[in-house]
Amino acid sequence: MYLKNRLVLILAAIICFSLLLSGCSKNAITPQEGQYKVTDSRGKVIKLNNPPVRIVSLTLCSDEILLELVSKDRIVAFTNLSKDAGISNIVEESKAVFKLPNQNAETIISLKPDIIIAADWHSQDLIKILEEIGLNVYVYKTPDTIEEVKGLIIDLSQAVDSLAKGKELVRDMELRLSNCQNKVKDIPVKERKTIIALSPMGCYGGTGSMLDDIYKNSFVINGASLLGISKDGYLSKEQLVSVNPDVIMISTWAYEDDSYNNLEEEISNDSALKTVNAVKNRSFIKIDSKYTYATSQYVVFAVENIIREVYPAK
Repeated sequence: MYLKNRLVLILAAIICFSLLLSGCSKNAITPQEGQYKVTDSRGKVIKLNNPPVRIVSLTLCSDEILLELVSKDRIVAFTNLSKDAGISNIVEESKAVFKLPNQNAETIISLKPDIIIAADWHSQDLIKILEEIGLNVYVYKTPDTIEEVKGLIIDLSQAVDSLAKGKELVRDMELRLSNCQNKVKDIPVKERKTIIALSPMGCYGGTGSMLDDIYKNSFVINGASLLGISKDGYLSKEQLVSVNPDVIMISTWAYEDDSYNNLEEEISNDSALKTVNAVKNRSFIKIDSKYTYATSQYVVFAVENIIREVYPAK
């Protein structure tokens, strides 16, 4: 009996010692729980046994960022938009990557991803289905400013275990911004050009939008913001006349048609707009929508191009 009790005590001591070595707190991570942890914009902690190898991207933004962070063989799928030259900056670079024909749960599940990158605007029902069957969904906040783009790059680089490349990408953005902004940063506010962006659907780029921040970084004045128009707001012809922009920026992409091709001519021939400075002076610019609609590192190219077009003497 004595021997039996002694063996029990020894066994208990061994177990306790093992627990001490592995960490006795309830937050300790065991191999079964996952050794690699990332936290998304929801505050959700995602645990993996190893950094993700099979990555599915559900937005063009994450498509463009991930391609700079990891090798293509780690990317299981990109969005269909990544092959649209009108809006994507990675058409050629992403050719070897499978494009999701749709974003239904069945298609995504069949790819057996380690992690799925989604935006905060994605269907909550889709995310719930994917998570309920045990898949890891990393949800990011859609950036509204260039600073938030930088933050997203760092966040995604941590999610895919590529922080060094993420930091390098942010440094490249900052260098490009600095180089082009140094040419115009001393322009007095009263001499800065007022700009309005128009697409076949109307004005876009109101207060709080990414384009609003692009304008701020380009040292131009956002006419839509002057009018108090929100990022999803509407601009009437009367308001366009009242703000009297120096420059009108024309969209170069539409989701389902090419109606933007005739937009400049339609504006020029509209008698209601004949007093607008941009119309009188034929001051129209076309900046690739793949830059002005970007929420990835390519947003910096929008700043570069706007500065070049609006302030050519600089």
